[in-house]
Formats: sequence, C-alpha cells, structure tokens
Amino acid sequence: CVASFDEKAHHFALEYMEKTLGAKLINFRVSRVTL
Repeated sequence: CVASFDEKAHHFALEYMEKTLGAKLINFRVSRVTL
C-alpha cells in the first residue's frame, strides 16, 4: 500500500522492467480508495 501514486515513476518502472527483464504488461487496472 502506498500513500500516494506517482504516475511518472510508475511508467518509468514499467519501462525499466520491460527493457531489462523483458516483462510485458498484459492487464492494467487502477482503483482508487478514498478515506
């Protein structure tokens, strides 16, 4: 669980995993929890 979501950092991490590990994103779902 994270307190906030940094979209730029998230995309950077996804691209890094794809380029270095060969990972591919097959399903992406975003849900928000409001307290």
